[in-house]
Amino acid sequence: MKSSSNSSPFSGAILLLLLSFCTYGFLLRSGRLDLQIAPDSKDYLQYQVASLTDVLSSIRTPAYPLFLKLVSSTVGIELLPTIQWFLWILVVLIFYLALLSGGFRRATALVATAPMVLASAQVEFAAHVLADSMAVSLSVVAVGSCVAWGKEGTVRWLGLATFASLASILTRPAFLFLIPCLPLLTLVVNWLSNDSRTFRALLIQRGLPMLAATLLPFFTYCSLRYVVVNEFGLVSFAGHNIIGIAAQSLEPNDIHSLPDSVKTLARDILDRREVHPQYHPPKDYETMESNFNPMVWQIAVPAAKSIVGNDTLEVDRSLSILARSSMLRHPGFYIRWLIWNAKTAFRRTLEVLAHDLGIQLALVLFVGMAILSSLRFGGKSATLDDDWVLLKHQSRELFLLLWISILFWAMGMGLVILVEPSLTRYVQSVSVLLPPVVSCLLFHTAERWWSDRVPVPWGQSR
Repeated sequence: MKSSSNSSPFSGAILLLLLSFCTYGFLLRSGRLDLQIAPDSKDYLQYQVASLTDVLSSIRTPAYPLFLKLVSSTVGIELLPTIQWFLWILVVLIFYLALLSGGFRRATALVATAPMVLASAQVEFAAHVLADSMAVSLSVVAVGSCVAWGKEGTVRWLGLATFASLASILTRPAFLFLIPCLPLLTLVVNWLSNDSRTFRALLIQRGLPMLAATLLPFFTYCSLRYVVVNEFGLVSFAGHNIIGIAAQSLEPNDIHSLPDSVKTLARDILDRREVHPQYHPPKDYETMESNFNPMVWQIAVPAAKSIVGNDTLEVDRSLSILARSSMLRHPGFYIRWLIWNAKTAFRRTLEVLAHDLGIQLALVLFVGMAILSSLRFGGKSATLDDDWVLLKHQSRELFLLLWISILFWAMGMGLVILVEPSLTRYVQSVSVLLPPVVSCLLFHTAERWWSDRVPVPWGQSR
């Protein structure tokens, strides 16, 4: 059996475009592409670009706010949902081509990417003034480029991976996990390709170039921030995140053991926490999650600003120092949070997959093929050699998609679990590559069933 990986990709791309335009029409008619302003939107829309210092000292990374300013100044912010949606469709096409370059047969590449058109992360958030849609799109380009680079080793895929990974990270820092994830995926691609080179050779020729391509631009940006604002790092936001968890464990008798620089801040947080109507003692995960946003934005950040002023860098440093000190005082509290948060992330991932429109479409098509096969086809016809070749192709394709999706989900969700609640929007973002695995598994099952049978004329008994 000959692989179709070298066949023309245009027929598959046309089918993806047809599905995309049908989905766009549905979303448009249902009102799901009406512009949505979320609580976080204000930070993006009011982003200051008067100077480089303003840009690099903000609590938001610059890529998405600058993208919004470009959209607003050209076509108008009202068209943002449509632009974000069609950018996602472009990403799906790039991922399809990347799978072909990575050695996938054309049919499998099409089946794997078709559910992504209906990805919940885009169906839910393409209409929102939030970085989620753009960051997911860029991260999928980075992963697809990594798959193609691992197989082909061409510079264009490495360059695209470099751009997409850095742009994704500068859109949403939560995608920082791409830096270790992409080199690992590169090695997995070569491993599943039965590459005859030694591990050392693969590491030098594929893994290390990908690591350098993702790490060096990141360090360059962090170095620029150090020169301009005297802070080495991606963004001044780590303290804002972790204080939402750590300050819930803070107790009055902790004050004497805290660093002198944050004792006043700790007292102020305790006082504000005591009288805040939305804060409740953190007895379980649900309470801790509901406490998170009020703790950050209505208690801790205002308390820090009342002491150090509106200096974003100083506010974040103060919150980081207090958070680390509190976590060292109460490690059991943080460990309990991690366990509960991980369980919630896994449960919400299953819920997201159960409601994913792409998986539902794949199931409908699978059932249809099964019914047609039972009505139209008879006994076995495939030879053992054909069976072996088909199984070889299927195994590589399925295991590669499985490794991609698991690494992407585990590393992405792991970073979230460490510092903030595993909200459904975060779960949707890192689960975007799981539906292709389900779709591919269903297709492979149907493909083997189909290949094992010969046609029976309609109306003829078996």
